[in-house]
Amino acid sequence: MVLLGYQSDVRIGMQVLEGRDRANTREVKERAGYVVAIGIGLGILYEENVHAENDWLRCRREILNDRAPLDLMLGGRMSDLIAVNRLVERERGL
Repeated sequence: MVLLGYQSDVRIGMQVLEGRDRANTREVKERAGYVVAIGIGLGILYEENVHAENDWLRCRREILNDRAPLDLMLGGRMSDLIAVNRLVERERGL
């Protein structure tokens, strides 16, 4: 819910995730795009090794002020999703 920006209205977020409602705001669609891009980027970087991807998300990074990417993203800000996506792209050499 937090990654999609529904921390203040979990009920609507659940409806969106279950396919009973559509994500009607541009922000939700952009958030979903960043989450998907991060997932795809990590999949490419770690050859779909879910354990390695999860380790990457949980490992603290100096560039993120000694925070783990997942912890940063769970802060709920769009800018944090963007920062993690940029870090994934950087590590992929893009």
